[in-house]
Amino acid sequence: MSTSPTPARQAFGDIAPVLADYTDQVLFAMSQPDSVDINEILFRPTTQEY
Repeated sequence: MSTSPTPARQAFGDIAPVLADYTDQVLFAMSQPDSVDINEILFRPTTQEY
């Protein structure tokens, strides 16, 4: 298995969310009380190079 960065990671490494960003949001959604309904979680980077 190669440990070198993939082309996607090389291109978007500075702006792409990391795994911890996703897991934090999923855990937040799962920890809400039964009276809260979360229908959708949308992940988008907050920066973009033009």
